[in-house]
Amino acid sequence: LYGEQITAERTLAAAIEQTGESADDLLPKYKSLASEIQNVTTEGDESTLALMQQATALGINSDNIEEATKGAIGLSKSLGIGTQQAIRGVANAFEGNFTTLQRYIPALRTTEDESEKLAIVQRAMADGFEVAKAEADSGFGALQQYDNAVGDLKEQLGETVVEGVEPLVGSLTDL
Repeated sequence: LYGEQITAERTLAAAIEQTGESADDLLPKYKSLASEIQNVTTEGDESTLALMQQATALGINSDNIEEATKGAIGLSKSLGIGTQQAIRGVANAFEGNFTTLQRYIPALRTTEDESEKLAIVQRAMADGFEVAKAEADSGFGALQQYDNAVGDLKEQLGETVVEGVEPLVGSLTDL
């Protein structure tokens, strides 16, 4: 689990750097946001970090990452689509292309006005995130949140083990 967390953080940092922004500045903020999302939904922080990495790679800037990430999680829960598909739809919508989401949000087909379409998507994202939060309040959702918390504990334990073993591995490698 520690390896998964570190991998998610490193790939996100690389995506941030590719945009020309500073991973040293943004990564702590993104990790905090992922933890916040984990606390109110059933999404694990490492999957949220991976979603942020994809959002960044799709061109969503740091000013919109929170809205896009929460929105994609919300659309995934409320529309029954995967988060990867949802974040692609959100990234496209932020660029004025609503084709991806028109299949799932019929109201997008009834207007030609771009700003109205974006408002419809933003409402759907916000409403969907409320669905994601409500899911966490259910009996099964509470179990998933517990599982996420245990996962975080295992990540911390893994970090301690890895840090303790590194000097030994280095010595053995030198031999």
